Amino acid sequence: MNPVTLVDVYQAHRATALSVLYHLLSQRLPMESISHKRMPSFADHEAFFDSQPYREWFLIEIPVADPIVTSTYVGMIYLSKQYEIGLAIDREHRRHRFGRIALELLMARHRGARLLANINPGNEKSIRFFLRAGFEGPIQVTFVREPRLGTQAQSEAGR
Repeated sequence: MNPVTLVDVYQAHRATALSVLYHLLSQRLPMESISHKRMPSFADHEAFFDSQPYREWFLIEIPVADPIVTSTYVGMIYLSKQYEIGLAIDREHRRHRFGRIALELLMARHRGARLLANINPGNEKSIRFFLRAGFEGPIQVTFVREPRLGTQAQSEAGR
């Protein structure tokens, strides 16, 4: 029996899915993030969730040996519309192969597709994880220039 099940976030109990995803986001360290400099509000998180931003988005569920609680969510994995994979495992559940199994399940759903993993260059553990999973790279380096407050460019952008 596979110890990991992928549960579509939109098929799961809404409040639970939102809570689990927000908790995982709150655990993210700056060197693990490529999209957030600060934690969004729960309302912003909920709006993002409702926008259905990904091709597929799953909670990672594992069975639990408890007569009342039969399973628990230990992470999430998504596939963007550009076939980029995002993966987060709750800190308490890392190093048990749940992420690896979830990645294998997701890749099996998309055999033959070119899959990408965008990783913060400072996140060496994640880089090693994807290299061990057969990903190659890096294939590009992306730079960003954040807008500076009070500049002419920002005031023009607001017009």
